[in-house]
Parts: sequence; C-alpha cells; structure tokens
Amino acid sequence: MQRVLIVIAGAFLFLACGPGQGARLPLSVPGVDAPYQLALDDDLDAQREFFSSLLEPSDKRSQLRMALAKEYVRRLDLALSEQQADAAFDLFGELLTLWSPEELATADLSPFRAQAEALSKRFAKSGGDIEASTALVALALIDRPHASAYLDRVEEIFAYGDELSVSSFGSGGMRARPIEILETVVAIVPSRWAVDRLVSLYRDRQAAISSSFRRKGADMDLLRVHGAGVLNTTRNIVQILIQGGRINEAPAAIAEVTGIGDDATLRSYLSAALASQQAPAWILLASLFRDGESSQQTALSLCQEAIRRDPREALGYIAAGDTAAQLGNISLAIRYLESGLRIDPSQQDASATLASMYEAQVSQLAYSDRPNAALKQLRVFEEFHAAASQRLGKPLIPDLASAYGVMGRGLVSLGDLGAARRYLQRSLKLRPNLRALENLGTIELRQGHFAAASSHYAQALALPVQDLDDTFDRIKIQRLAAEAAAGAGLDTEASALFREALASWRQLLADHELGSAGLAEAFIEIGKSHFQLGNRDEALKYFFRALEKSTGDHANHPDLVCFLLVRGDSEDAYDIYLDAMGNDEVGEYYKIYMSIWLLAEAKRNGMQADHFVTEYLRHRDGELWPQRLAHYAIAQSSRSELEALLTTR
Repeated sequence: MQRVLIVIAGAFLFLACGPGQGARLPLSVPGVDAPYQLALDDDLDAQREFFSSLLEPSDKRSQLRMALAKEYVRRLDLALSEQQADAAFDLFGELLTLWSPEELATADLSPFRAQAEALSKRFAKSGGDIEASTALVALALIDRPHASAYLDRVEEIFAYGDELSVSSFGSGGMRARPIEILETVVAIVPSRWAVDRLVSLYRDRQAAISSSFRRKGADMDLLRVHGAGVLNTTRNIVQILIQGGRINEAPAAIAEVTGIGDDATLRSYLSAALASQQAPAWILLASLFRDGESSQQTALSLCQEAIRRDPREALGYIAAGDTAAQLGNISLAIRYLESGLRIDPSQQDASATLASMYEAQVSQLAYSDRPNAALKQLRVFEEFHAAASQRLGKPLIPDLASAYGVMGRGLVSLGDLGAARRYLQRSLKLRPNLRALENLGTIELRQGHFAAASSHYAQALALPVQDLDDTFDRIKIQRLAAEAAAGAGLDTEASALFREALASWRQLLADHELGSAGLAEAFIEIGKSHFQLGNRDEALKYFFRALEKSTGDHANHPDLVCFLLVRGDSEDAYDIYLDAMGNDEVGEYYKIYMSIWLLAEAKRNGMQADHFVTEYLRHRDGELWPQRLAHYAIAQSSRSELEALLTTR
C-alpha cells in the first residue's frame, strides 16, 4: 500500500525520483482530462492567461472574470487572515487588472469593498504608502459618491512623502515619492484621476528640474532622488496615457515638455501614428517600447491599436503576437499569429513563432493532466507544420521532433510510460536529439533496465551540442549515465562518469555567467554527483546553495527531498523538507506531497510518523486532490473514498 501511495503522490517527479517498477495507479477513467480548478496555482495561471485572450465582450469573458475574481478574493481573504499583507496586495492587483481601463470606468467593484478597506487600513498602519494609496484609489471607484474623501487621503500620503524627501534632499526632492507611488497605482488602477495626477506630476517635475539645471547646472542629488525617470518625461507621459487607454490625449499632454526629458523621436512617431489609419505607423511607435515587461505591455496596446485601425493588415496581428509571446502569454500569441498568418501565410518568422507557441501549449496541457487537450493541440501543430513547411519550401523550426518530445515528456509526468515511449521514439525517428534520448534512458533507469538506459545515454552523449541548454542537458546525462553504470554494478565506470560530470560543471561555471535559475540547477546536479560519490557533506553544501538561488522554482525542494529519500537519507531529506515548510514561496501542493513521502518512508521503515508531518497533513482543508490525499494518508478518510476520486491521470 505504501508503494501505491508514494507513486500516486510522486508521479509528477518520476524522472527526478527513484524506482516505480510494479506500481499501478487504479485509474477508473484514464482518458478523462483534469478539470480546471482555480484553487490550484497552475490552473489559476492558465485560466488567467486564457482570459486575456478573450478580447471582445461576451458571456464567456464575463463568466470567467467572475470565477477568477472569486478565487482571487478567496486567496486575498486567506492571506489577510494569515497576516500575509504583501501577498494580499499582490492578489488585489491581480483582481483589479481583470478589468481594462475602459471597463474600470463603469465597472461595479462594490463586491470588493471589504478587501480594499482592509488593505487600506492594514498598510496605513504599517506605513505602506504605495499599497494604501492603491487601495484608496480603488475605493474611490468602488464608492464613487464619496470618491473625493478617499482621494484627499491619498493627497495626505503624497504630502507626507514630500515632507520626508524635502527633509533629506531639500526642495528638489518634491514629487519624487508621489510619482513613485502613482506609477504602481496606475499599473493596477488606471483611473482617470490617477492618470491625470501622475501626468501632472511628471510635467511639474520636469519643469522644476529643467529650471534648476538652467540656473545651477546639473545636480546629481536631484538625479539620485528622482532616478532615471527625469530623463524620460515625454516617454513616461505617453506610456501612462496608453496604460489608461487615452493615447489620443498624448500630444496635448506633452506639448509643454521641453529640454531634459524630452524625446523628439517619440514625438515624431506618435504624431505619425495618430495621423494614420495604417498598421506600420503604429508598429513603428510600438518598437520604441520593448525594454521590460511594462514597456512590452505598452507595445502590445499599440499593436492592438494598429489592428483596430487597420484590421486587414497582417503586420498588426503578427507584431501583437510576437509581443504576446515575449510576455509569455501563449493563448493570446496564438490568437494573433493565427489571424496574421490567415491574411499573409508567407511570413516565415511569424510561422516559426506560432510553431513554438503550439509546442509550448502542448507542453502546458500535457504537464497539467490534460493529455486529450494536448493531443488535440498537437494535431493542430502537425497540420500547421506540414502546410507551413510546404508553403515556405523548407521544414519549419521548431519541428515535430521537438513537439513529439514535449508530448512524450508530458506523458511521462502522468505515468503513461507506454504512450510516452511511443512519442519519444517518434521524435527520434525524425531527428536524433538529446532530450528524447535522455527521457527514454531515464524511463529505463527508473525501471531498473540499466543496459537499455546506458545505451540511450551513450547515444545522447555522442550528439553534438548546439547551445548552452544542450550543454546543461549533456552534463546531466553524464550523471544519469553514471547512475545506470552503478545500477549495473560497474562501480569503476560509474565513479569515472560522476567525476567527469563534476569536471564538466566546473568548466561550464568558469565559462559562463549564469543567472539564479541556472546556478540553482547546476548546484543541484553538482550536489547529486557528490552524494553518489559518497561526499555527503559536500553534496548538502551544494543542495542548500541551490535552494538559496531557487527563487521562483518551487520544484527544487521536492526534487531534493525525493532524491535523498529514495537513496535512504531520510535525515537530510527532512532538513530540506523543513526548509521548504518555512518558505512561503513553496506552495501547499508541494508541501503536501513532501509530507506524504516522509510519512510513507517512516511507515516503510517501521518508525513512528513525525508529529510535525502528521499535524501539517491533518490541517489541510479543501476538496482538491492533494488535500484529499493528505486526509487519506493520516487515516481521516478511507481508501474507497479516495479511489472514488480517481477520474484522471
């Protein structure tokens, strides 16, 4: 029974963890895709992304917005009750940005009054001027008859911010803090008052600093307190008006901006765009807004304006699709790129971008327990790839080998190893590639077929590497090949391969400056090789260094807990588990599964379950699968009750 429990809990980490031979999931309806449950983080993100692709008013858009809003409010209330004010504010931002600036002007936001009032009070008490101001501006929209009272309180916050700046920097510090506050407010609540107030502050600051520079010359203290924004006044005003859905007002708003902070190129492009009904002029204006997420959102808005003005021109759709892809919005990118290519199928770069978006969507669906939807999207990709390759006169990249590999890896995560093998082998028939060989090898390795695993790994290591990602994969395969050799009893060969992997990592770290995610991955791999060479202390040092770098990658804790547990090191697994339990960025989903693994390991060894582990599982509330599994693990529900819920992979 413990084996079934471990496999149910750990199927999503099959490749990272240990043996699963002989285990079977008692699936009653294996062909049913999982429904979207917004209480799950990934499902909430996926549905929010889909919502953003529903551009026109419709019942579907309204219904989904209400469902998303309900979930954000639930989470927001929970965060407030648990004194997690920063998390609550982030959720408040997600909630309010469900409405466009135009929709906000008339939206009924009264259902969210209690949350806005709670945030206003909480942050006013703690000194969070940005958060309190945002809540107050929202309340001015929620309670329109008393809007002026809320906005007067915002002005009081501004006045206090000015007092602090002036006390530190003199009169030149005026407006610095109110501008900083309003830049966040407008990103969340782009009300007419907030946009107008910020535009006014931008202009007044620019005039004051220009006057100061004319009289006294450049003042570095002024630049320090106000930041680079003083050099971009025209750009900032135009961008804020675009965020507020009011670009037609931009020429008048920047008319009096001269000298420092002006931008002649932007003025020229803006004038040309507003005078034109053709997409190229708007795309040229959008090209000035490409650096950073906020600017890319501005560029997307300008591309959407190009589509509204010139709906029969492919370039507007393609530019919007490219920008949405850069923002990571797969659904919106697919919608725009498909529209653009229907108008002009000859666009080669757009075809390649759409292919990569199809592949990303296949991956997203397969990894989220929706294999039927993933297969449907794969069929769309196959048809598109064949037509585009014929039309362009050469095979489209990314190719189907890549897509089949993605589908195969997704099926591995669902435990459907037979189908996974078939897709991975189809990938290899089209093109030998590292990732398909790695996954086929690891399936064999985890099932104890060491010779077959070694064969796949040897083929992978013989392939040339194309880029840094390939180099990462190749070094990981060196360690996996060492595991296969060790499993086959070839200890000398295994030791040599582990040391070869460590040498490769040292060389890679010397040759490349990696970001946090890359360093975390490298440190985990280095630690795993050290552990399997018997260097336990060195391994743990690298594991904890990896976790320090793991901001945003919440799967690293369960990966390491799993790695250590299946190698008999429950003590160190528990230490990493405790590190995860104290980390607010690691979600309940992973915490439940790690708790279940530790509970199962204790039972397997005939030991008493840890009190902290059982108490954590005992207090999981909700009807989601991980929560119900938690109840079953500590005998709060029966096996028959649990099996009745097994309707998807």
